[in-house]
Order: sequence, then structure tokens, then C-alpha cells
Amino acid sequence: MDERAFNELRLIRAESGGLTLEEFKQVLREQFFSLLLDRDGALAAIPKMLTGAAARAEVLGKIRQVVTATGEVTGERAARLAQIEELFADGKPAELAKPAKPAKPAKPAKKDSTKAR
Repeated sequence: MDERAFNELRLIRAESGGLTLEEFKQVLREQFFSLLLDRDGALAAIPKMLTGAAARAEVLGKIRQVVTATGEVTGERAARLAQIEELFADGKPAELAKPAKPAKPAKPAKKDSTKAR
């Protein structure tokens, strides 16, 4: 983790007030492993946990604070942040990106046996 992002996490912990350093680390570990084991499920659960618009706005602000601490957000990080922002927008689970299903082959057209040859 970049030192700038680490410093943002340190500020967030200081603002939270009630957690010891060990408790804060444990929360981060649990969140990390939840994302590692089931990223889509963990992300889809966010709107269910943050039911109020104010709570979603506050948490999204903290996420942006950490993500942008290392500089401009581009590429895959930008795509993931956009997905998170969509989840937080209305509090409803967004359709998470899934691999595209292969298209079904078209059925061959039936030959018309009544046509003249």
C-alpha cells in the first residue's frame, strides 16, 4: 500500500474516535478478506449495510479520500471506483460486471421445398 493511502487510513481512524489501533486493523483485515473471497457479494452488500443517504455519502467520501491519495485514478482502479460510486448512488445493489456469456449460434434457416429449381 502506498504511504499516502496509509496516511489517509490513519486520519480516518483518528476521526472514528472509538477504535483502538488493533480493532481498526482487524476491521480492515476482515473487509479485505471479504473482498478477496467474494468481491461481488461483498460489494453488493454495501447498500444493505448503509441504508441512509448521509451514511453512504460519508463512507463514499472516505473511500474516495483513500483511493485518490496516491494521485490520479485511472484504468482498472477508476473502473472499480465508478462501480463503487454506482452502488452508493441510490442504495440499491447495482448489476456487477460479470463475464459476457457466449452468444448462442443462430439456427440454420429451413429450406423451402416448394421452390422451383
